[in-house]
Amino acid sequence: MERIIITLNVNDISYTSAVHFLTIVKYMNMNRAAEELYISQPALSLSISRLENSLGVKLFTREKKRLRLSKDGETLYGYFNRFKQAHDDLIHKAQDLTQPGSNIVNVAFTGSSFTFSALITSNFLERLSGMIVKVCFVDNDTAKEMLLS
Repeated sequence: MERIIITLNVNDISYTSAVHFLTIVKYMNMNRAAEELYISQPALSLSISRLENSLGVKLFTREKKRLRLSKDGETLYGYFNRFKQAHDDLIHKAQDLTQPGSNIVNVAFTGSSFTFSALITSNFLERLSGMIVKVCFVDNDTAKEMLLS
């Protein structure tokens, strides 16, 4: 009997690729997802292709020019949602820890309306009652610097 060993490059799975996947699922249209993410459609396709290669599964199929979630994509959808939520919770908790006793919370967006709507629908901003919320829109590099400082 032949033994098969499968190796996954799961270290290549990033928050960005999870958001890309979830945004495509939201619209089931690459062009509309790319618009929301403020990236080109070819860049989004490349991101998903790399994610599929890392996982070793196809997440989407095309049927008569329509994009469909594959069986594997359906199976992994909930995990991607939880991955994104866990990441968001981690970032918010780290921000809380850097400002102990402060009633000012800085919320930075990298330009994606998806991020802003995720905060609204997750009731994150409602949990900040009594706090002074400062909202700013920044590029990715500035956001990283803010998180690391």
